[in-house]
Amino acid sequence: MSTPPPTSPTSARQRAFAGFVADETSRTTVTRAARAVGLADVEVTVATLEDTVRLLRQACTPKLLLVDVAGRSDPVADLAELSDVCDEGTNVIALGDVNDVHLFRQLVSCGVQDYLLKPVTVDDVAGTLTRARHAPEAEAKPADIGRLIAVVGTRGGVGATTVAVNIAAVLAREPGRRVALVDFDLFFGNCSLALELEVGRGFREALENPSRIDALFIERAMVRVEENLFVLSAEESLENRVVLDPKPLELLLNHLRRDFTHIVIDLPRFAARTQLSLITAPAAVAIVSDPTLVGMRDTLRLHTFFKKYAAQTDLSVVLNRCGALRGAELGIKDFEQGIEARVSHVIPFDARLFASSMTSAKPVVKLKARSKPCAGLEALAAQLGGPAAAALAVPRWKRWLGMTT
Repeated sequence: MSTPPPTSPTSARQRAFAGFVADETSRTTVTRAARAVGLADVEVTVATLEDTVRLLRQACTPKLLLVDVAGRSDPVADLAELSDVCDEGTNVIALGDVNDVHLFRQLVSCGVQDYLLKPVTVDDVAGTLTRARHAPEAEAKPADIGRLIAVVGTRGGVGATTVAVNIAAVLAREPGRRVALVDFDLFFGNCSLALELEVGRGFREALENPSRIDALFIERAMVRVEENLFVLSAEESLENRVVLDPKPLELLLNHLRRDFTHIVIDLPRFAARTQLSLITAPAAVAIVSDPTLVGMRDTLRLHTFFKKYAAQTDLSVVLNRCGALRGAELGIKDFEQGIEARVSHVIPFDARLFASSMTSAKPVVKLKARSKPCAGLEALAAQLGGPAAAALAVPRWKRWLGMTT
C-alpha cells in the first residue's frame, strides 16, 4: 500500500533534493543513492504523481527533483503538468518502465534532465544524481538577452510615460523584434491608460508568487497591443500593500529578456534607487525632464546617481515638452551647464498632436510620422535600442532603397 505524501510542503522547501516514487523498493534505492553522493537531508516519499504535483504546488521546488512515471498512460503530459509547478532552475529526473527511445527524446525535450528505466540500482541513480548536480547551467550571453531601456522622469508631468510608450512603439514596428513595455508604477502607472488597455492582476501575482513566474505565466499576464508589442502593468487599489521586491522582479525580467529583444521600463523616480540592481547590461537609461529650473536640479541629481552606480548603462538626458512653457523655460546651453552633462535629445511640444494622442489612445509616432516630435522620438529610440536598433536612425526613404548609412 502506498504511503500518502506529507500534507505540509515544508519537506520540499529549499531542499537540494527531493524524490517522489511509486513503490517502496524504489524509495529505498533512491534514498541510498542520494546519501551515497553526499546529498544531505534526504527524504524520498512514496506518492502518486497527482499527489506530487499537489504538494509541489504549495512550496518551492528543490534543485534536484526525482519523480516516478511508471505505469502512467501519458508520461509526457504528466511531466508537462509537473513543469507548471516547478521553480526556475529545478532539474528533473524521471523514473519509468517504458523502454522507448522516442519517449526518452520527448521527455528530454520537455526539460527532463535524465530518464532511468526501472528497476533501478543504487549505482544507476547515484551516477545520474552526480551528473545532474554538476551539469553546467546555461547562461545567456549579453548578445542573446533582451536589452533593458529604463525611462525615468525627473518628476510627474514631464512626459516620461509618453516617451516610454512611443519608444516601445517605434522599436516594435521593426520586423523580427518583440518589445515588452513594463510599467513599474503599480498604483498610478499610465502606460495601459495611454493605450486604452485593460489592466489585469498578473503583475501583482508575479510579485506575490515568484515561484509561479515562467514563460506561460508572463504570456497570460501581458496584454498584446499589436504583433510585436506587449504591455505589463497594474492599477492596484491604494488599500493594497504591494511592494516592488527586487528578487521577484529580477526573475521576471530574466524571463522577459529571454523572450523579448527589448524591454522598455517606465521607471518612477522613487523606484530608481531601490531597483537599480535590476538594470544590468545590455541596458540604457533615459532621464526625461522638461527645460525648467526644477527639472534641471532633479536631472543633475539623477544623472549623478546613475553615472556613479550604473556605469554599465548607456545614459541619456532627454528634454521633453520643449516649447510648452514659453518664457519660463531654460535654454539648452543653460540646462546643460546646470546638469554638467549634454542633452542627448530634444522633443518639441505639439499641443494638438499630443492631445490627439491622448484622445485616440495611440502613440504619437503612429499619428503624424513627419512631425518634429516624432523625429525626435524615433532618433531617441534608435539610440536607446542599441546596435539592434541602429537602422532606425536611417531615414525611411533610405531604408526603402536598401541604404543603411
